[in-house]
Amino acid sequence: DRGGSSRLSAEFGSKEDKRADTNGISSPPVTTGNSGSSKLEGFERDANRKILKGQTARRKREQDEQKRIMREQQEAKKREYDGRVNDHVESLRHEHLVREEKNIQELKGRVAELMGFNEAELLNAPFGAPVIHPAWLRPEDICPICLVRKPGCPFCWEFPKGFAPVDYEHKGKKGEHDLVDTKPKIHTDLTTVGALQTFRHINSSYTNVLVKTIPAGPVIELRVLPTDNVGYLHHLFRSKSEFGMHDQARLFIPTVNGIYCLDNDQVPESELTLALYTADIALQRYGFMGEAFPVVLLHAMGEIGLFHDTFQHLIERQVHLPTQPKTDIIHHLEGLVEITIGNDALQESLLQLFEKQLTLDRKVAQDDLDEEAKELHEKMHAEEEMRKAMELRKKKKERDARMAAKEKKKQRKGRKIAKLKKPPLPELSSTA
Repeated sequence: DRGGSSRLSAEFGSKEDKRADTNGISSPPVTTGNSGSSKLEGFERDANRKILKGQTARRKREQDEQKRIMREQQEAKKREYDGRVNDHVESLRHEHLVREEKNIQELKGRVAELMGFNEAELLNAPFGAPVIHPAWLRPEDICPICLVRKPGCPFCWEFPKGFAPVDYEHKGKKGEHDLVDTKPKIHTDLTTVGALQTFRHINSSYTNVLVKTIPAGPVIELRVLPTDNVGYLHHLFRSKSEFGMHDQARLFIPTVNGIYCLDNDQVPESELTLALYTADIALQRYGFMGEAFPVVLLHAMGEIGLFHDTFQHLIERQVHLPTQPKTDIIHHLEGLVEITIGNDALQESLLQLFEKQLTLDRKVAQDDLDEEAKELHEKMHAEEEMRKAMELRKKKKERDARMAAKEKKKQRKGRKIAKLKKPPLPELSSTA
């Protein structure tokens, strides 16, 4: 009936009002008619629904607009902050560059002043005098050698106070029962010649190489690692031998099975030929196996035919083997797997022969040095004796001059005294 429908309309309206209140949007009151007006109620519900949608969309647009405004404000503040930061960084960089340039100019001025101040002292310093440490270098100055004050720099770095290089030298691997090292730590323990020798003796196995220049050249001794390459071996030989820079110089390994050529080629790849880098081959592929097995090499200059004749003459006259060794020259590691230098009979015979020649050459060189040192000592002794004689003659001349001046002064003084003691002349009388 009419009363029931009005109660339903009131309940429906209260539910709609509650739903609208939960969304934060007020809704207009819903009125209902009698039970026969369901179509009108449907229209009213649709109208209320459209109103709610419009209010929701309007509120969402307002929220989006507020978010956009806040985002623009934040971006503007961020751009302003970034600009201030960049300006500050640029100003700091400019100040650093100006300060660095000023320090460099001051450093150059002090270096010039120091060199001008110590020039005479450095030129007149005795041989072997220690280098003056640049204590004038301030902590904020730039080192002209390493630029960053790197440990070990010979210009700006020194050992900790109270310690010497011998205190840090390498003495082998430390044991478990060694005392705790309380010294200040530095970047290395290879501080002396003995430390370097000890380290190399423990950690490296050098191969002694005797190189004989044929037909009548000297024997020189080199030390290389098996991991060094052929190019490095040639470099050592060129730097030590007087024949190292000769054109068409080659190094050979003489063995019973043939003569292996240590090719030192560095040919890049071209359109017609392939690359050839035999200078980069490790020496261990040629049989270099460390200090237990010395190696004998032959150095030849000129044509290969002349080398064959000279090598044949050396084998016939100086080496006595049960079998004649082969004289074929092998290039580019052909057949190298058959070589064993440590057990080769020709290598052992030539090693004994060249060691005797090396000892004799060193004795002759030492005798020449001793003779030169003796002649230099005699010359210096004669010059010293002559200098002493000249100084003695000069002193004697000065002493004679002083004695003569003293004698003249004494004579003048005597004449003056005699003149004062001379009696006066007698006066004439008036009668006379």
